[in-house]
Amino acid sequence: MILSEKYMIGNTTRFLMFVMLCVLSVMTACKDTWKERGMVSGEAMTLSVMDKINANANLSTFSGYLIKTGYAEIINTSKNYTVWAPTNSALQNLDASIVTDTAKLKVFVANHIANLTYATTVPADTTQRILMLNGKYVPFTKNTFDEANISLANQYAKNGILHVIDGAAPVKQSIWEYVSSATIGLDQKTYLMSLNKTAQDTSLATITGYDPVTGKPILKPGTGLVTTNRFLSAVKNVSNEQNQYTFFLLADASFGAEKAKLTKYYNSTSIFPDSTTTNLTSWNVVKDLAVSGSYSPNQLPAQLLSVNNVNIPINKSAIIASYKASNGWVYVMSSMNFSVAEKIPTITVEGEVVSSFSSSGISGSVFYPIRSDNKGIPYKTLEVYRSGVSALNVNYRLRNIPSATYKVYWRAIAGTTGDPQTVTFNQKLVFNSSNIATDLGYKPVSVASTDATANAIAYSDLYIGDCIVTKYGNVTMSLVSAASTAVNVNTLLLDYVKLVPVIQ
Repeated sequence: MILSEKYMIGNTTRFLMFVMLCVLSVMTACKDTWKERGMVSGEAMTLSVMDKINANANLSTFSGYLIKTGYAEIINTSKNYTVWAPTNSALQNLDASIVTDTAKLKVFVANHIANLTYATTVPADTTQRILMLNGKYVPFTKNTFDEANISLANQYAKNGILHVIDGAAPVKQSIWEYVSSATIGLDQKTYLMSLNKTAQDTSLATITGYDPVTGKPILKPGTGLVTTNRFLSAVKNVSNEQNQYTFFLLADASFGAEKAKLTKYYNSTSIFPDSTTTNLTSWNVVKDLAVSGSYSPNQLPAQLLSVNNVNIPINKSAIIASYKASNGWVYVMSSMNFSVAEKIPTITVEGEVVSSFSSSGISGSVFYPIRSDNKGIPYKTLEVYRSGVSALNVNYRLRNIPSATYKVYWRAIAGTTGDPQTVTFNQKLVFNSSNIATDLGYKPVSVASTDATANAIAYSDLYIGDCIVTKYGNVTMSLVSAASTAVNVNTLLLDYVKLVPVIQ
């Protein structure tokens, strides 16, 4: 069907009028809503946040800073901002090095400006962390901004809100910035800084051409360089402004004392920087000094859990200094008596987590059944049944094992519901560490019983001997079957093995 030109023009006109009416109604509704809430007046809808600041003689100093740093133009645009403006008296004692350095002043001023609008209409006990234009987060409550009081709140403008505060909000360092510039705890700081690594980021580097053979881009040397830090990537990124943490910086004597407690467990002859005894002990001290969440001095408990699930003992009398960072708290400690047992924990090897078998072609004889123990708790186990292989080895690769003497226990139960192995048999564990083999000898495997007492014993951890690991590193553990091919004789069963370190 062909429509007349007159018909189409008429409909188009009506549609455009409808759209304009919708836009006008929304704008009117927004204004009416703000007015109904007492947020704005007619004058407020014509003045920008910068106009509001200029109209207040008590904010003339801050106004000058806004003009000097270029932020006056920014907060005079149509985009919404919230500004917490310090009074003239609040800025009287501002460090001269900030006022005379435009770059520093710009960061300082930006610490008082946020995108979007934030009013003091939140409950009195609510604290918001507001992202400022300099990338820092500042706490904001109904009555305060950082540590300053809000003396005049909710001054609405056409492009945001102005709050007047009775104190300046200094730019705080992040936890990582504080540690990087610390003048105490230098040994720990030096070690942490040694974990920095500079590399070329291919996505940021300048491409000068392409390799004619591989087709890969040729990068200009010295471009796209970025610095990363192993602690920030492997433990916790305490430079992240968005989240909050608590971090402990040990004074030199304390850092040395904690390393000394761990040295024997990281015995190494390696010449590689990241695997020497000194580096390993340092790493295993610092990896447990960060906590998720911000704990102020009056919130500190006697113990906190590190991000690596090690308990951190906290003696408040050992706090030399504290610093409220932009993303949490830093405490400098004269001592921190970690439990070595927390640092060198029991190692559990699950039977079903196999690295390799000494013989191929036995997949039809390897099972990972889920069974229930004497308390009805399900568990997954390894079972090798009817393999036809004499002295079959099931190998487990244990990584980063501290040098220590270990009490070795296993849990292995035959004769459970559905298990074809209903009689006892022998198997053994062999450990290979630094080319030293530790053979714990054949031991009988427990058989489930209908007697409750006997069954409880069968399902308990069975001590089978000691293993000495002389050098820190990787260890191969092998579960070995009997030297026989007979069914019900060369079976292998394992729920788990526990290596319990002897702490000395």
